[in-house]
Amino acid sequence: MLQPHLTLDGTELWVAAENSYNDRIAQVENAIIAKLRERLAKASTANEMFRVFSKYNALFVRPKIRGAIQEYQTQLIENVKTDIASLHDRFKLQYGNSEAHAMAQLRDLPPISGAIIWARQIERQLNTYMRRVEDVLGKGWELYAEGQKLQNESLIFRKKLDTRAVLSTANETNPQIYDAWLQDVSQRQLAISGFIFKITHNRASGSLQLQVNFDRQIIALFKEVRNFVWLNFQVPHAVSNVSKEAKRVYPYAVSLVETIRTYTQTLRKIESMSSVSTLLSGFRMEVQNLIAKGFRLRLQLLTNQECK
Repeated sequence: MLQPHLTLDGTELWVAAENSYNDRIAQVENAIIAKLRERLAKASTANEMFRVFSKYNALFVRPKIRGAIQEYQTQLIENVKTDIASLHDRFKLQYGNSEAHAMAQLRDLPPISGAIIWARQIERQLNTYMRRVEDVLGKGWELYAEGQKLQNESLIFRKKLDTRAVLSTANETNPQIYDAWLQDVSQRQLAISGFIFKITHNRASGSLQLQVNFDRQIIALFKEVRNFVWLNFQVPHAVSNVSKEAKRVYPYAVSLVETIRTYTQTLRKIESMSSVSTLLSGFRMEVQNLIAKGFRLRLQLLTNQECK
């Protein structure tokens, strides 16, 4: 192949054009640098600086622009490191000791799915911080020495935040918290069966107590399953069926529990009012007859009525 040949005049024209191009590029870069530094200087918070970097980070491939704002990059990367360290400290406190756990109890959120939601929230926050690193350093940030260190730290942290690996204690990881929950549920063989009422012995008072025969663990089961489905976990069919039955029975069971509690409290008040207790015996007998009928009924009737 013939090599292109330039005359002396052609070479001079080429060099002149190249120099003119470089001068114009330098002018544009200087204008960008001036504008960028002006906006960074006016930023009053780190978040405002991050927004500025996010807008201009595509230009950071230019060595001159990168060098001009390096001092700000160093400052913001240190902020990101501090934020990630704070996030890690928050994670070390554990879900049970967190404010999120207290709020979850107020919102009737069960413990296992609550812990997973908490871990995912921390993971989303970590993703936000890592996007900030890209905003500050630009594309290919993981190739820089500082970026590689942050990338490795984030990967280690992300493994701990695996929603199937929420920490169970301060220094120990339970690698299969969701699988452990499934195994526990399977071993208990929870089911909606038996009579509606049961009689238990209160060791503290030495008396017998009327209670609704509905396991609290079944209530927790259907709440956990509801949240796991929302979190896109694959819940086994058998567990899901028990959960659906528990969901149908739950409102009736809770209503009965509250009714029995009110009935017990009312009896105590009547017994303390000896002057009128005899007058109320007829009403008490009517309630006791209804309870006697309830002793012959099974929980399955509640699910059947709901299905109808």
